[in-house]
Amino acid sequence: KDERKTGADDGEEEEEGAKRERTE
Repeated sequence: KDERKTGADDGEEEEEGAKRERTE
């Protein structure tokens, strides 16, 4: 979960992080 927040914070994996958060 921490890794996903880091990616979203960076803005590079924001879309991927959001999609993964929705899946979980």
